[in-house]
Amino acid sequence: MCKQLTMLGMLLALAADPVFAHPLEAFLQRVSVSGAPFDIVLAMPKSPPKLMDDLNMSPDALLMHLTGGELIVAFEDAHEMLNVADTLRASMSNSYSVSKDGAPFAVYLVPKAE
Repeated sequence: MCKQLTMLGMLLALAADPVFAHPLEAFLQRVSVSGAPFDIVLAMPKSPPKLMDDLNMSPDALLMHLTGGELIVAFEDAHEMLNVADTLRASMSNSYSVSKDGAPFAVYLVPKAE
């Protein structure tokens, strides 16, 4: 019984870890795939990594949380933010992963740019 409680406690601790993750400011890179009906949009942390805790609580901040919740893209113009939001919302697929060095990234397959 004690062993089961210990294992349950470990699982709960591991599951709660991402809740306390600090979002990083990211940049978006659109890659055109020749002959395909889609483009790839990569979201990766800026270098050096910048934590976005201070702006995350501001109601005036133009921030977009990306797939996975660890990356945020900051905008200076609301029109640009809406254009990017429309593009990512129309994605055919999206995924989130972490590289071998621990850097999070998100990948979106979006319709070909006009």
